[in-house]
Amino acid sequence: MKSSVIMATYNGEKYIEEQLDSIRKQNCKVDEVLIRDDISTDKTAEIIEKYIKKYNLNNWSFFINRMNLGWRQNFTQLLNETTGDIIFLSDQDDVWDFNKVSNMMNIFENSNKVEVLVSDYEQKIIGNALPANMDKLEELNIKNNLFLINSDIKNYFIGRPGWTFAIRKNIIPEYDDIRTKATTKSHDSLIWQISLSRGTLYHLRQITGTWTLHEDSAMAVEKKKIMTSKNLAAYFRDEVIILECLLKGTNKNKPLYASLKKLKIIDESRLDVLKSKSLAVLIKRMIHYPSVKSVIGDLIRIYD
Repeated sequence: MKSSVIMATYNGEKYIEEQLDSIRKQNCKVDEVLIRDDISTDKTAEIIEKYIKKYNLNNWSFFINRMNLGWRQNFTQLLNETTGDIIFLSDQDDVWDFNKVSNMMNIFENSNKVEVLVSDYEQKIIGNALPANMDKLEELNIKNNLFLINSDIKNYFIGRPGWTFAIRKNIIPEYDDIRTKATTKSHDSLIWQISLSRGTLYHLRQITGTWTLHEDSAMAVEKKKIMTSKNLAAYFRDEVIILECLLKGTNKNKPLYASLKKLKIIDESRLDVLKSKSLAVLIKRMIHYPSVKSVIGDLIRIYD
């Protein structure tokens, strides 16, 4: 079974080399490493090129995009360029434990039911970055430290960062189909939700690396941006599209189906309000809102 690692980079010169080291020094050699740089304005590309040359890493490939794609599209491109059976997602600023690949590959080799496997992490907080809360998952113990994450709406929103993911390649066609219709969704959240709906999302209760949290990360930068009504409407538009796709592949007799259908009604209601910016529409649709707080939030957005 062949393994691939994909990494999307952008202005990561502060942390990139330590992560490259942790991938190269795995106790189980990775068959393929693909790195795409999104036209960094710092020395990230130079560091990677020198690193590959220094260690004569013939199974590593590095490509600089012709135009800035953004990290979502960059990861999507990488997913479709891999040749491995199992794909490990990697960020540019984290550090993997030396046995991460071997331990996760072993689970895939011993169970064809696993399509997406996530793991746990330690944290390294830099500067004024905020710590992350490792979500408690509703799950069923399969064997030792391997758990099946329940196909339950409580687990619908991503519960582990993307760099802890390893995925079986056969999930990519469904990912690509949804991604072409819903462009605002993060790649890891979409993979999580597809696998959850398929009943193939598993959790390795083991720390496989250190999550470096800093204010320059892609997610930290996005969180600082003001969420406009237009951006929020785009978000709910994509969420409705994703839920429509997931509902088609979910067993109607399973509890998850009814929960996804209910969530779709909530998202459709909020989308209608944000698109119309109409108080009358809000009054009509507020019965479907999940909380008073969300009603007040959208009421304010009507008049912003």
